Amino acid sequence: MIYIFHGFGSSPTTSSTVNALYTHIDSTLQVKPIHYPYWNPSDCEAAVMKQIDPDDDEKIFIGVSLGGFWARYFANKYPGSKLILINPSLLAHKNASKYIGDVVLDKYTIPNDYPAQLAPFAITKDDPTLAIAVIISTDDEVVDPVHTQNVYNGRARVHLTHGGHQLKLTPTLMGHINMAINTIVG
Repeated sequence: MIYIFHGFGSSPTTSSTVNALYTHIDSTLQVKPIHYPYWNPSDCEAAVMKQIDPDDDEKIFIGVSLGGFWARYFANKYPGSKLILINPSLLAHKNASKYIGDVVLDKYTIPNDYPAQLAPFAITKDDPTLAIAVIISTDDEVVDPVHTQNVYNGRARVHLTHGGHQLKLTPTLMGHINMAINTIVG
């Protein structure tokens, strides 16, 4: 099963990235977009756990932006799973602190305690058996692409591209994602 996590301010139905992934992933595995309450981190774990099949032998977690933070968290909970990150917010608890009190995406105000709510879910070191592929936009203006590169260079398959944070999944990038899925499966 391929589990896809959307970013902040979207949902599996409103995220163009999730929809592109869902439509264009070339795999025999079933694809399941994950619904999670990103605005309330303390409820995320229980909400997501209800959507993951614990008996599924082949788990691939794909995360975009904040969804990368959560996909990484859950991939590390399931030994033998795989992880694909697209412009991931590995330090979501620190990134969010830059926006406290701000209205983001024209509708969400980041509360003072949001970074502290995210912090317990931060992964500082990935399970060494976890197979990982990462796509990073080097001109990402929201999350630090250099940090992600430093974390994963030499540890994961890393593909660098351009396109800012709202990276469009072109046929070329979908090719890289499909190659990553097929490379890390089995």
